[in-house]
Amino acid sequence: METLNPLDYIIIFVYFSITLLMGLWFIAKSKKTAIEFAIADKKISGWILGCSLMVTYISSIAFLAMPAKTFSSNWSAYAMGLSSPILAWLTVKYFIPFYRSTNDICSYSHLRRRFGNWASIYAVICLILSNIIWMGTILYLLAMALSMMTGVESKYIIIITGTVVTAYTCMGGIKAVIWTDVLQCFILIVGALICLYYILSLIPGGIEQAHEIAMANDKFSFGNFKFNFFESTFWVYLITGFTLNLQTFGINQGFVQRYFSAKSQKAASSSIQIATLLYLFITALFFLIGTYLFSFYQIFPDRLPNEIVEQGTEFIYPHFLMKELPVGIKGLVITAILAAAMSSIDSGINCIATAIYSEIYIPIMEYKHKSVKSINILYIFSALSGILSIATAEILKNSQSLLDAWWAMDSIFSGGTLGLFILAFISKKAKKPAALMAVTLGTTIIVWIALSNYFSNNSNFPKLPLHSFMTLFVGSTIIVLMGITYTKFLERKPILHDT
Repeated sequence: METLNPLDYIIIFVYFSITLLMGLWFIAKSKKTAIEFAIADKKISGWILGCSLMVTYISSIAFLAMPAKTFSSNWSAYAMGLSSPILAWLTVKYFIPFYRSTNDICSYSHLRRRFGNWASIYAVICLILSNIIWMGTILYLLAMALSMMTGVESKYIIIITGTVVTAYTCMGGIKAVIWTDVLQCFILIVGALICLYYILSLIPGGIEQAHEIAMANDKFSFGNFKFNFFESTFWVYLITGFTLNLQTFGINQGFVQRYFSAKSQKAASSSIQIATLLYLFITALFFLIGTYLFSFYQIFPDRLPNEIVEQGTEFIYPHFLMKELPVGIKGLVITAILAAAMSSIDSGINCIATAIYSEIYIPIMEYKHKSVKSINILYIFSALSGILSIATAEILKNSQSLLDAWWAMDSIFSGGTLGLFILAFISKKAKKPAALMAVTLGTTIIVWIALSNYFSNNSNFPKLPLHSFMTLFVGSTIIVLMGITYTKFLERKPILHDT
């Protein structure tokens, strides 16, 4: 097994130290108010927020999974990002002006006003479950990859990374999250560019030969363009990407929180535009890495041991990083992988704490805790979120079946909230009964769809005849249609009396 040079460890240590110092800096300069902790007093510039949004969207899973995808197949998954410019336009035109016209700090406040406390609490519960398991998954997969690359035991990677990111997030609030994201954005892009450079530099014919081999093997194909929603076609990826981007740009608490943090509506609008351009660029960069890595190993097949191939394509890129990169560069690239992970986790921690404070503590529990300062609530729930994410990573490490179940059930949390939001936005007449009915029945159907994919090998379990990627789209659409139907045909109409 390859091991790191002391210089590589120094680079990683310096990165961890800088992030902690940034947390200390912001807590020292903080006015220690809940508004500053949650939305930075609405004073952040657009380009800073754009970098933060982009790097929040790219996790360490993407850093490793995207190259694995193009190494093993083609660019069909890139279609998931093609809808992002359309969603960015919709966000600038509709979502940002709407959110900034309120005095909220949480996207779920709109649900509370439209349908009552139950709706925002439901959304917060979905957020907590989804984000805790998502953060735990990131930590778990990060630890597995780095443990293989460095020989360091995975539990130490989970504990150290989780503790550092929780510490600076608790200390500095959203300002620490945003500014460390900017640092992480820079490291992520530089790390990916360096990887691509080294791949091409190791190929005798450079980019020309790498591109020729990739083209000969149809690596730049966008896949099957048939209107088939049962397989991984271009249209399945496109629809899935549109749904995911709608959820992310339009209602994701981590994104909306940054819209609130912008110093102006113009800054908020420019942030999502910058984030979209950066996302399309960095995604293409990761896909190129996987594509040209395929070319590299076509030329040098003896450099790829069979035991690595047998473990899965997701282990080929880490193997290249440790085997082919020089001392110092390895540490920088590992830092980039850490940066990708930490940028998603810090946002998850902060948005959970903010959502709980805004939608549970303020409207329901504040009168019971007059002696507790509001900022302390945010500190407490930030710390708890980080601790739970570390615990979840440890649980996933010891039970792979739980991770499989999580991927199967993720749409339950996401689809219910997205469907409820769309219903609130497009149907002004829909009220609490329609929303309750739609969420109850819709979520039940989403559970069935998710379980049908999870038990796909069980012939006795009734299945939805669609690709599993379509679950979020189908589930949220069902909730919207049920809510509109109930409002139009079943809800009791008021009796009007002449006066």
